[in-house]
Amino acid sequence: MEGKRLSREKRREQIKEIALKLFVENGYSKTTMDEIIQVVGISKGGMYHHFSNKEEIFLELLKDGSQYRKNVVVEYMRDKDRNSTRLNSS
Repeated sequence: MEGKRLSREKRREQIKEIALKLFVENGYSKTTMDEIIQVVGISKGGMYHHFSNKEEIFLELLKDGSQYRKNVVVEYMRDKDRNSTRLNSS
């Protein structure tokens, strides 16, 4: 992958996406920071600017998953409330 200039947020998302893929393919314990760095295509300094270790990446992935699940539940509840209101007003 090219080491093109991305915004801070896009680079962090790219790193997390690649790390997740590697964690799934190889397992967390067998995935190294060097491997993530190589696939992302940035320097070690660039990587460590965003994440200090693979555990930090993993914890960010867990937070993202929690936020995603929360959003799914909130959206479900909104839809349920809309449908309930629609049925009651008919």
